[in-house]
Amino acid sequence: MGQGYDGCSTMTGEVSGVKTRIIQKLPNAKYFVHCRSHCLNLVVVNSCQSVAVVRNFMAILGKITWFISASSKRKNIMKSVMKDAGQIAIQFDLMYDQEECLFSQEKRLTQFLLGYLRPLSIELQSENCDLVEAHVQARSVAASFLEIRENAEEAFDGLFKRASTIANKNDITINKPRTSGRQRHRANAAAETVEQHYRINIFISLIDHIIKHLNGRFPDDIKPMLYGFYLLPRYFCNLTEDIIGSIANEYINDIPYPDDLPHEVQDGKL
Repeated sequence: MGQGYDGCSTMTGEVSGVKTRIIQKLPNAKYFVHCRSHCLNLVVVNSCQSVAVVRNFMAILGKITWFISASSKRKNIMKSVMKDAGQIAIQFDLMYDQEECLFSQEKRLTQFLLGYLRPLSIELQSENCDLVEAHVQARSVAASFLEIRENAEEAFDGLFKRASTIANKNDITINKPRTSGRQRHRANAAAETVEQHYRINIFISLIDHIIKHLNGRFPDDIKPMLYGFYLLPRYFCNLTEDIIGSIANEYINDIPYPDDLPHEVQDGKL
């Protein structure tokens, strides 16, 4: 048994939301906000929105994409000059902020980190998506981000060197943005070097938000409930003795005869 509707406060409120009231009456009615694919989309959106410079980068990139794709003439012009892609990249960097050189850094960071989510996104959108395997993959991705977080200095070093190489080729200097004692509208964690500034204020910050939202939207404790997906006839082959036991324990109040579930599954396989 589960609940599924949008994530507005009226429905999801922890004190008197519809979700909470239903759970008070039916404790086993776990709350599923959205489909798994949309949950992953919210992980990306909320994580990027939580880091100001990444949010601004995404907004500018979206405007550039819309500007080009909204006109067939512009798209044709873009195709005709794609052979000079290096010059286009330079112009995009200069359009944003040459003085602080944020655009080049943000491109590298977001491409590197969000690249870990792409295989999971493809899996969740496939017609033959296995919800259990997709959930396992999501937990694996969260573990990968945690490992990167624990070795952030080593992971970021390579990214910063590649971004610096591109900046040097384009005669752009990577500077540390101005900071002050009190700052509300930009990342302001103390850092002695340019590399430390970008690692602490952008790289680590974005990783922390991704881990937080992955753990919140793909919690480990819902896996036994997802095993019920394997009761569909086409997935009977995935049922093992341990999985059947987990299903029986999770749905013990919903299955008339939980002890007979292994026999019913065996009959279904035949």
